[in-house]
Amino acid sequence: MDSQSKITTHSTSKDHAICNDILIRTNNIARLIFRPELVNNKKDPSACVKGTFIYQRKGQNEKWEDYKSFDLSKLKKGEWIQLEIHSSEIKHLISSLEGNFKIFQKYGIQWGDNEYIPTSKDIASIIEAINKDPDFLVTLIQKGGLQVLPEVIKWLSETKNSKELIKKLQKLDVTQLEKVHYLIGISKIKNILDLWEENKRNSEEEFWQKTLEENSWVISQLFSTPLVIFKDKAYMGGKGLENKGGQIADFIYQNQLTDNLAIIEIKTPDTKLIESTEYRDKIYPASRDLSGGIIQVLKQKQNILNNYYQLKVNSEKKFRACNPRCILIIGSLENEELIEEQIESFDNFRNNIENVNVITFDELFKKAEILIALFEGDLSEIKSDTNIPF
Repeated sequence: MDSQSKITTHSTSKDHAICNDILIRTNNIARLIFRPELVNNKKDPSACVKGTFIYQRKGQNEKWEDYKSFDLSKLKKGEWIQLEIHSSEIKHLISSLEGNFKIFQKYGIQWGDNEYIPTSKDIASIIEAINKDPDFLVTLIQKGGLQVLPEVIKWLSETKNSKELIKKLQKLDVTQLEKVHYLIGISKIKNILDLWEENKRNSEEEFWQKTLEENSWVISQLFSTPLVIFKDKAYMGGKGLENKGGQIADFIYQNQLTDNLAIIEIKTPDTKLIESTEYRDKIYPASRDLSGGIIQVLKQKQNILNNYYQLKVNSEKKFRACNPRCILIIGSLENEELIEEQIESFDNFRNNIENVNVITFDELFKKAEILIALFEGDLSEIKSDTNIPF
């Protein structure tokens, strides 16, 4: 677990403020948090943080609610309470609380609601140097301060002196800026590949929808034309008089030049592609989820065409729907460990479907891996027979 990215405080008096919760552990229905408080301890000013461990459960509307409290003073003889905190959780808690201590030491208790961004010792010293002399930032990047560059960029996006710093950045040589842009691009692709490696078996469709929404360029690479997200969870029409039966697409992409749409439907890497039982000798049928996903995205396309004029009138953005491309991202060849005959059946099936491109998750992220190899000039690890249908 990482330490807090930001700390908020809400003062209740001149000597007390409540901070935002620190997450200790969580699952789908319950979690343990620590709620820090800043206190003006006149006897020992260095002892300026106290707090409470709290169990929470998901209540109505999926909101976290504090679980009912237990009065320890009512414990009977022979009764006791045990709260186990794992070593990694202790480390995370201590690391997070360092920020609370620093806030009090530097600012005391500020009235009202306030927000702070904790920084490491390295980045704190850099920020201090930039505040004293903005030219220091130019020197830092030119000399390749790459280890702290991500934190510097994050701070730049949140600083109040952004206009002044932009003027200083303009002094950088174009080749230096291109190098920084290149390094950030490489880092971005590697991060998404790491996420894929850690979540290959993640079966939560919402997780993949959110991940691909935040990294929309991953889907954009499936197209040969410049596309951007037009809308996620887009209504395609198709509702009846009872307001039921409407079709929702996971993503709608739009060609930046022609305004034409493309429909993207997303399943999960764990979704089955091909049945394990033969239909005939060495012929395997498509899974129910695969055939159903294809029909689903085709239904979405039909609905957008049927409701085109109504949707166009009611949409703020300009768009066209000229035989929209349909893409279904589903399953993983690697996860399913298919035999040769199953892969052949899968390829024969999808390659003969008109108007729908079927892409597996491992194929999608393989292309990102190829991009890394191209950027770094090393294609030796990419198999020469890699055949990804884009």
